Amino acid sequence: MSIASEWPSTGDSDPLHKQVHRKALRRVRERCLAMPDTAEKISRGHIPVITVKGKNFCIFWRADGRPNVCFNAGRDAQEMLVDADPGRYFVPAYMGVRGWVGVRLDGDVDWEAVEELASEAHRLSAPKRKGRAS
Repeated sequence: MSIASEWPSTGDSDPLHKQVHRKALRRVRERCLAMPDTAEKISRGHIPVITVKGKNFCIFWRADGRPNVCFNAGRDAQEMLVDADPGRYFVPAYMGVRGWVGVRLDGDVDWEAVEELASEAHRLSAPKRKGRAS
């Protein structure tokens, strides 16, 4: 899979298509797609999204001309992360009100934290299994 050939570009300045960012974007993409029941889609013609059983849990974002990834984290985690390190984490437009958190991928990335966020987002977004009837 190649980001350059599979993700639509928004133009020459698209941060998701800059060579310098491809390794970080590919790392997140591969980690998320390795989780159970995941798939990738393009939303609104240009936004790469990773889903678990059809529900979004990871969205690649182009905020402020920077490459970012947003995860479904829940309000408590969102608030804690953004308060602790606003240079690395942010509340994304549109999704932030529902507890999503953005992670900037163009600086010093804490990969352990990104992987934990991805796993938790996958867990939170996966449809709940229904219990068996007695």
